Amino acid sequence: MGRSLAFAPDSGRLWAICTECGEWNLAPIEDRWDAVAECDRIFEETRERGSTGELTLARREGFDLLRVGTQAELPTLRYGARLRRRHAQYMRRKRAAKLMTAFALVGVVVGFALGYAALIGIGFVLVITLLASGVLKSPPVARVPTPDGGWTDMTRRELLDMRLVPTEPHGWQLRIRRKQTLEGPDAFEAARLTLPLLTRSATPKEDLRKALAYIGKKGGTAVSVFHAAARRRGVNRTARVSKLEVHIRLALEMLASREVEERAVADDLAHLQTAWRHAEELAAIQDDVTFDLSVWGRLRREG
Repeated sequence: MGRSLAFAPDSGRLWAICTECGEWNLAPIEDRWDAVAECDRIFEETRERGSTGELTLARREGFDLLRVGTQAELPTLRYGARLRRRHAQYMRRKRAAKLMTAFALVGVVVGFALGYAALIGIGFVLVITLLASGVLKSPPVARVPTPDGGWTDMTRRELLDMRLVPTEPHGWQLRIRRKQTLEGPDAFEAARLTLPLLTRSATPKEDLRKALAYIGKKGGTAVSVFHAAARRRGVNRTARVSKLEVHIRLALEMLASREVEERAVADDLAHLQTAWRHAEELAAIQDDVTFDLSVWGRLRREG
């Protein structure tokens, strides 16, 4: 984890930002408010700052503090740097793949020119046979939840064939395999884990701008946008996620991450509420016992 923190005083949220991957990791709610107050105090004492209007960066002894004024620029901030790194990595891999393809074609041409056509043909047949027999299987690229509470691995082929299924009136499901469909929290979690693998070509400016516009156009909520994307190929047809426009995939990734994060916050609040009620009950019992003892002691002294 890197030496960067982002905090939003209005909402009381605190994130640790990884300098390697750009991921924002939300702090547990029970540890958040005091830390946000401390961040705000340190922020006010720091003179070295830079601001974009809604966002202000303070740098102190090699440690970065980012204060978020409103939630409006938060998606741009969270995904801008991440998309820049992701897109640069995508372009490097694309160039490497083209180079390897060129070398392979040269090798085939040279092989034929030298009279090794039979050997090359045998090699192709061997590879096809191994693929057909399942010896050369596609390795898993993602691990997603299952309806029974477990986890399952997805291969690249399954990832590319993953589909959105519209449900009426305004719902959606995620089909990860032909006979395995996820919905609700499991679907959002699976989308959060898999969609980054399908948005590597997204550009940090144009596609991010289009993604935010698409979210606003389709209602702004995770369910409404996923439902709209699921119906993109027709009312009674599924939508293959990998075939959607890259800015739509990016919009879905952003909303899935937000949904999972907000659900985690809600779970934290529910847990804290339960703990608070338990503490209140214990406090009430303790107060009653203390009161009874004090009354009993007074009566004993007066008697």
